[in-house]
Amino acid sequence: MKTKHRIFLFPAAIILFLLLVTGLASCEFGSIALGIPGTTLPADTVFKPLDEPDVSERLPNEEDPSETAATTAPAVTEATSPPQATVYYHPLSALPVGRAVSEKRPIALSLDGSDLSSLAPPHLLIEGPIESGKTRYVYLTCEEPSAFRRDAILSTRPYFAAIAHDFYAISAYRGTSDDGRESTAFLYDTLDLSRPELADTSLSVALENSGYPQKIAGDIMLPYSFVAPGETVEPAGTYSSYIRITFFGGSSTAFTYDSLSHSYTLRAGAGDRPALTFTNVFILFFNTDITTTKNGVTLSLDTDAGGTGYYISNGYAIPIEWERNAATSNLRFYTDGGRELTVNRGKTYIAMTDFSQRTSLVLN
Repeated sequence: MKTKHRIFLFPAAIILFLLLVTGLASCEFGSIALGIPGTTLPADTVFKPLDEPDVSERLPNEEDPSETAATTAPAVTEATSPPQATVYYHPLSALPVGRAVSEKRPIALSLDGSDLSSLAPPHLLIEGPIESGKTRYVYLTCEEPSAFRRDAILSTRPYFAAIAHDFYAISAYRGTSDDGRESTAFLYDTLDLSRPELADTSLSVALENSGYPQKIAGDIMLPYSFVAPGETVEPAGTYSSYIRITFFGGSSTAFTYDSLSHSYTLRAGAGDRPALTFTNVFILFFNTDITTTKNGVTLSLDTDAGGTGYYISNGYAIPIEWERNAATSNLRFYTDGGRELTVNRGKTYIAMTDFSQRTSLVLN
């Protein structure tokens, strides 16, 4: 009886095993998962990744990161240029300076060459002859001159005061040697520091108490015009890398040209002059009057008659003419063709000499 039951269970177990294999084969697993050779699944069901989420089904309070970045990014605006700083220019050289200097009226100091070294390089320097056979300098400055040694200021001449007047300067000096033949006091703005009431007064205080305007109202009318900023004049004339100017009495001044800096250097004399550099060099010829007085010989240059000269810059020299305008009493420079002269921006030297020294001028 027990043997028959075992025979019946064996076929049933086989049938159950076959059913189990058939069911497993119909499930969605690949052959690797099953471990059964030859068993495959449809291509779209083998390790299929999860489907992308449907953005249309987002809840109302959910945000798209890309949209958030786009809406929160700052708006791009067109770049604007920063405001341009105001540039102020020196009234005598047209070089950039501070506002206070640009508005300061020039002062013309009558000096000996040895005293130039104690001052800043001048923006305008005038040199002319005096009776002793030497030369004197007129140093024009817009800086505060209060720290300068007052006793270094020397006597002047009417022709120096006249040229200083053409640059709207107040001439500061200590006396004159013209024996009263030509007065500077009523023709020009002058300050004679030899007067008794000014004996113990500093130069700055004397200027303030003079009653003359101390500031510039608008532009100064110079004998010439400056080129626009960034531009340069190259005179079409005689090449001049060396200049020697002779004055009344035989004294002379020489310049050498530096093509790298485009400047002329005033060659120092026998320890009495510093080496100064200038962009522009003028040589003006004047009619000369020599008179003998009780104090000796008096020299006078005629600043009203007009004359000729040279303008030298950038290595070249051109002939010019100068005249004083009868209506405005201002000095004007012209080219030999009659056009008003335009010069380079920079420091300027002006030599005043007599016509008789024209043949002694060296330009080479």
